[in-house]
Amino acid sequence: MVGFMSVGSVAITDLTKAMVTAAAEPAPGVATFEAAIASVNDPIHPQAGLRLLTDASGHALTIATASGVTAAAFIDGHDNLIVTYQGTTSDAQMALDEQIAAGNGNAAGLADAVSFYRRAVSAAHAAGLSTFHAAYVTGHSLGGSLASYVAAQTGAGGMAFASTGVIGYHAGSTPAANFTTWLERGDPWAQFGTDTAEASVVARNGVAMDHYGTVIELGSTADQSGINAIVSAAGSLSPAQILGALAGGGTAAQQAQAQALMSRFDDALGRYHPLGGYEGAIAALPAATGAFAATSLSAIATSALSALPRLVNELPGLLHAGSVASAETMFARDFPDLAGELVRLTHAASLGAAVDLMGALVSAPLPYAGAGAKVAYVVEQMVQAGLSVHSVPTATASLATQHMMAALVHG
Repeated sequence: MVGFMSVGSVAITDLTKAMVTAAAEPAPGVATFEAAIASVNDPIHPQAGLRLLTDASGHALTIATASGVTAAAFIDGHDNLIVTYQGTTSDAQMALDEQIAAGNGNAAGLADAVSFYRRAVSAAHAAGLSTFHAAYVTGHSLGGSLASYVAAQTGAGGMAFASTGVIGYHAGSTPAANFTTWLERGDPWAQFGTDTAEASVVARNGVAMDHYGTVIELGSTADQSGINAIVSAAGSLSPAQILGALAGGGTAAQQAQAQALMSRFDDALGRYHPLGGYEGAIAALPAATGAFAATSLSAIATSALSALPRLVNELPGLLHAGSVASAETMFARDFPDLAGELVRLTHAASLGAAVDLMGALVSAPLPYAGAGAKVAYVVEQMVQAGLSVHSVPTATASLATQHMMAALVHG
């Protein structure tokens, strides 16, 4: 897709960036995004903590298009805008699902999803909600796929559940730190991408389709047995060919092959795709995965704060020396517990990979949106949690945190 990240209104893009830069309030958490997804089915009566955005004429910011996009714009308790896309409930949405599966980047629903986001941002700005933290997008299933597409196009933060990869998108080495994608390992719709378990099949569409943002996979590798069976059943067929065979095209053998594949697909979908399963799996994660428990904060702070005086003295030198490697080594030495937690928190392969995510965070200063971007907030909370134990002045603790973050990211 030519000019993927440049598509759209410059004015709206600049406005979104301004909202992010001027951020003052916390980003929504998992529970808020889940509440928005539940509310999109009845936006006039959103769940507690959310209100439906209206435009200057008093019209509710909702949409339901013939292209398969149903969405609503909510405001949370911190004046964050959360544009929420609905999953598949209609024939039009099913048709959009099929266009996405076929790798059709020109599907009208994709453009309509971006257009609605821009309309919501403009309405929020016109409403004078100057305390905005930022504009966010979210959704489950088809809704998650649309939210991911919009985020990749506009830079919006947010969270997607059970989404496919984004048509025309290649993730590269550093994911967007302000967006999180949750995937069940056994969910065939969520694994539909060129960076996940169904990559060998999806790649036959001839277009990149990586998932957007920080990707967190739930469940165990054993859950992927159904996905492996789907990939095997696909043989050499592309998703577009499979869809064509299901519609009566191709040979009789291909039609039978496609039907057998869809039987496996539907079985896995029923087991692993529902939002309730995602909510349960996320809630069951260890505390350090989503946020530190108070006890963990206190324990880590007890050992970490003893290194603060030396940290404050040595990090300016590291900054002057420009040594990222030295900063990482020192961090792992003086904060071993936190270093391990950083790797787990960001689901990175190593401390260096976690630091890369922190670099993306600093370049787009959001307090803690998404799993990767929570790192700065966690570090700050770690320091603050130990103040009463070590009587370290708040100013000193904050300075140490700032130096640590700067050294790790910039060397």
